[in-house]
Amino acid sequence: MPETAIGVPFSDEQKKLVWEPRSELPVRASGGVEYPPRFVTYLARFLLNYDAGSRQWWSDQSSSLPLGVSRAALVELRIKQFEQFSQSVQVGLQQFSKPMDGPRQLYSLLRSRYGVSRQNKLQLAILFSLIPAPRQPSDLIRRALGEYDNASVATITVIDGGSGYTEAPVVAISPPDAA
Repeated sequence: MPETAIGVPFSDEQKKLVWEPRSELPVRASGGVEYPPRFVTYLARFLLNYDAGSRQWWSDQSSSLPLGVSRAALVELRIKQFEQFSQSVQVGLQQFSKPMDGPRQLYSLLRSRYGVSRQNKLQLAILFSLIPAPRQPSDLIRRALGEYDNASVATITVIDGGSGYTEAPVVAISPPDAA
């Protein structure tokens, strides 16, 4: 089975991440990860912003909107379309429902597809912070934030060395998680 960049294997179905009719999806056993609604909603928004296929679907949906209706009616129709999209995202998450590996596999797939820019890394970190512990991949979130920040300490100037030490303490600064 192919492995992700973080060493967690994922199946061919997981690599697809494409829309399939609900009737064609296998029934999943319960007991896996149930992603919280905030996570599903944020992931749906993430996909609409960063995934070309999702963005195209959203654009195509606007062409089916009726003409000559009020703004409030259009907003209501778009909300229903977003709800449908979010539900399909939630169904798609079933393939990433293994209790400990599921979120890590999903993170790895999203990171490999969309995690190139600094902003995308930040958005992925925010997204996965919405998964409650202990299933939250906090090490991957820290790494993404470290890569987003990409800061380094060039120099340190000590203005007041302090007092009270018989011997100066040894100060060690470790490299950031992203290094």
